[in-house]
Amino acid sequence: MRTDMKADIECCYDLQVPSMYKALGISGRSPLIDLPTLYWPESFPIDVMHLILEGIVPRTFAIWVEAAKSKSPIVEDLTGLGKDIKDCKYNVPAALARSPEDVCQNHNSYRAQNWFDFLQLFAHPLLDGRASPDVRKNMALLARIYSIATQEQISPADLGFMDRAVKEFVESYECLYTDPTVCTSNLHGLLHLPECIKNCGPAWAYWQFTMEKTCGNVVRLLQGKKLKDENLANAILLNEQINLLRWRNPGVRLSWEEVFLSRDANPRVGDVLDRIQTPSPFTNEQINAILEYFDIDRSSAQGHDMVNLLQQKAVHFRKYQANSEDIVSGKCATTGPSSRCRQYVNCQNINNEVFFGEVARIFSFHDQRREHNLALLHVFQDVQHSDDFYGRVQKLRSRDSYLVCIDVTDIDCAVGIISNTFIQSEYILNRNWVDCDPNSEMVYEDLLFIA
Repeated sequence: MRTDMKADIECCYDLQVPSMYKALGISGRSPLIDLPTLYWPESFPIDVMHLILEGIVPRTFAIWVEAAKSKSPIVEDLTGLGKDIKDCKYNVPAALARSPEDVCQNHNSYRAQNWFDFLQLFAHPLLDGRASPDVRKNMALLARIYSIATQEQISPADLGFMDRAVKEFVESYECLYTDPTVCTSNLHGLLHLPECIKNCGPAWAYWQFTMEKTCGNVVRLLQGKKLKDENLANAILLNEQINLLRWRNPGVRLSWEEVFLSRDANPRVGDVLDRIQTPSPFTNEQINAILEYFDIDRSSAQGHDMVNLLQQKAVHFRKYQANSEDIVSGKCATTGPSSRCRQYVNCQNINNEVFFGEVARIFSFHDQRREHNLALLHVFQDVQHSDDFYGRVQKLRSRDSYLVCIDVTDIDCAVGIISNTFIQSEYILNRNWVDCDPNSEMVYEDLLFIA
């Protein structure tokens, strides 16, 4: 399809046959053909946003909808899937995904970012019990391909894995969905993706998200229906003049993004505005967890002094800047129908132990030596950690937890929780990808399930 592109254009131009122009979609000879540094088709990489997020994923979901109506064994029942996605918006932080919408009702209006969230976060846990294991493995393999293609750096081992993975994905896709109409040009384009990345670099370097955002910003600059060219030119000029103000006065903060990005990289508890004026006192369980953190016996004089210090001098906060991407909120924060959950977190201590939990409260206090910024966390005990390719999802087998006290620097990022009502299970959605070794044959055999 892509190999003889230049030859087709030259042939059409030489023959001057209008019917051939229409059949091949060629309108004329481009002057770019004469550029010696332009290679055909190697210089024209594939955009993963349109290929996967707006091509393969929505097409596959449309197939699932039709299969569920006909009671096909590949997707037996999609009942409640859209409602599960919509209901999880109070348990999924804004930094993890956009406000989820009912995919069954609104999939025709889904944008690329919505399909990204569906592919990387929601599809794997919510298809459990609703679709066959082969369908879940096939979509998880596509999610892995997309993840590798958009990595900041791609190693030769990653490219080798992707080359094998795209072939297995296409083969398994054709076996699962036997209708010839599902074999679109997007599937063929996916086979060329490793070669495009080898020639042009990671997919994020030339994907269309940046252009789409720029077009959206330009449209918002137009305020009237008349004299659109002059209106747009004036708006762009005004924006650039405002941006140049920083060079006259470096202390000026022009937008919330600048304030956000200028924060100190070291985590700190919030400012005075985040303080809780009348916090509830520490419970005995919380006191015991804090004393265990400091390794202090409660019956000792030091323990007695610590308890008094905590009850009288501790400052409690509504929220805490955990990292540069999200804000973790405690249970004591105000919640409402429009709020997005930030209370579930992923933590990693100095021993590289990873654990998930729910923030109970975040507080700070001074002792004779220094200031302590701590968090009380209900750590989930029964989490099935993923050790394979689909590391963004961990299965939460139960809500059984134990209370621990940790330093706020142990909080890595906010996570979300989604419920699969079809099989009555919960899953933890983790923003951080738990990677696998592309050279591991054991993992590779788990990934590629077709012999």
